[in-house]
Amino acid sequence: MPKRYVPVSRSNTNYERRRFVGLSDVRAEMSTLYWQCKAGKVDKGIAPSLVKLLDLIAHYMAETEAEIQAQGLRRQIEEARNDLLARGVHVPAMIDITPDKAG
Repeated sequence: MPKRYVPVSRSNTNYERRRFVGLSDVRAEMSTLYWQCKAGKVDKGIAPSLVKLLDLIAHYMAETEAEIQAQGLRRQIEEARNDLLARGVHVPAMIDITPDKAG
């Protein structure tokens, strides 16, 4: 019988629907995978694919978190600008520094 990867949430029998809420979830999954590989509980044929998949998930989650933080900062800047304008303080127009994705 081939060895298989057992996800962190063993109580969740339908782990196909499982979601990573944050990077800490992905890190926990990576740690579990590491120890299962070390103990020989994961088929060596699929372990590299699982590592790459978890790495990609972490990469895109980090990108998404950075984008969410940037949106929050833009919103705070716009709110501060509007507050200053309402007080009669001259504030230069916002400069859009979003990279051109049309490239």
